[in-house]
Amino acid sequence: MPERLLVFKPSSLGDVVHALAVIRTLHRIRPDILVDWVIRDNLAPLLVHSGLVNHINQFHRNAGLGAFIRLIREIRRSEYETVWDMQGLARTALLTRGARAKRKIGRRDAREFAFLAYQERVGPSKIQAKEMHAVDILAQFLPTLGVSEAPTGVIDWRFYSDPTPFHSITQKEEEPTIALFPEARGSGKEWPFFPLFAQELLRDGRLPSGWKIKILGCRRDNAFDPHPRLEDGRGRTQLAELLPLIRRARCVVANDSGPVHLAASMGTPVLGLYGPTDPKRFGPYPLTRPSNAWLRAAGGDLKALPVSRVLDRVFELIELGHSR
Repeated sequence: MPERLLVFKPSSLGDVVHALAVIRTLHRIRPDILVDWVIRDNLAPLLVHSGLVNHINQFHRNAGLGAFIRLIREIRRSEYETVWDMQGLARTALLTRGARAKRKIGRRDAREFAFLAYQERVGPSKIQAKEMHAVDILAQFLPTLGVSEAPTGVIDWRFYSDPTPFHSITQKEEEPTIALFPEARGSGKEWPFFPLFAQELLRDGRLPSGWKIKILGCRRDNAFDPHPRLEDGRGRTQLAELLPLIRRARCVVANDSGPVHLAASMGTPVLGLYGPTDPKRFGPYPLTRPSNAWLRAAGGDLKALPVSRVLDRVFELIELGHSR
């Protein structure tokens, strides 16, 4: 009988990608382990297209107490050898406590008294965690199942569905693109010069003829000047469609947000823009891969990061892609 593992990592997009990088390493060394996962409903396509998860339990955040109780009942229908609470918050601790498992393992840096639900705790302390990348913290779960290998950061995404719905607002799929993600969650994490950057990128003679720029995300609060080679897909692109778009992009430019980590997991050249957060902890993983680049604004203020510096770094990444 295969061994069964239940993972709690319901959010957010970048955190789920980090956790999947760890599960990919586990799957490669221990293919005998079946992985079930509890995740926010809007992020479930990540698990589907990773090809790494046996069963998905969807968590509906705003569905009320009744939905939470039903989720606990659903989880309790199965028995597991091991539970990994990779989130380390009160709600995942309650789910961990309710799960039927021989081993319940959580993070040493867990918050909201989540540690009370665990039989074992792994990883760094809260102070030590401030000096580690998020993937390296989650990788501390691997030795509990006999895996000593470190994650590579690569995920073998599988695009089961037709990735063409975006064609209604794009040109030919084969046209090379640069994908821009101008939004982020959190105060001070959004670089304010994306519209100006797009203009300068289109004017720059270094941009190969025929290349397109795609603006992606959810919000449309930044206005971009119209241009025949610029396409605004914000608010019109589902997560399942976004995955192949990032995979095909020649370069991704984004704030400290989930698309940085999606691009890095696919090997797509990516430039992350950082202000108040530390790229050594939250940058594209691994930081040593040449196609994973980042810039941090002086003093942590993204208004201090000039467009010219971002332009030069993007063209370095494009040249790197050409040389492969």
